Amino acid sequence: MNKHQIQNYIRVRDRLTAWGFTSEEIDKLFRVERTLSRWSELECNGNIQRDEGTDLPRYYYELHNGEFVRGKSVIPDREKGALARLAKLMSAHPDYGAYNQGDPRGCALYIYPIKALEGRPIGSYYTSVGVAICV
Repeated sequence: MNKHQIQNYIRVRDRLTAWGFTSEEIDKLFRVERTLSRWSELECNGNIQRDEGTDLPRYYYELHNGEFVRGKSVIPDREKGALARLAKLMSAHPDYGAYNQGDPRGCALYIYPIKALEGRPIGSYYTSVGVAICV
């Protein structure tokens, strides 16, 4: 990590610690964010696509001509697993919510105090009320 990334990491840890998250929970949040970020990147690139009938993820390989070919088997649904781990972790913090922002160009996970929303939709305010869980 460079100096800016270290400073950002410390700032995020300090904010979450002040909100009552433990070091272990913070580490888990960072792991969940990395998983969701990588999954979003692979979906955006077209490498992961969900089967329309079963909603199971499959890996697609890109050929030299830009065409995608479906792999032979279903892959583990890491997104679903990460979201389940996140829900379990957040259940210990009922005053806070988690927002998964699916655009791979930014942070994939934001933690925010629920009362800061004041009834507004999280999709419009996650950057102003939440803490980005990424370095």
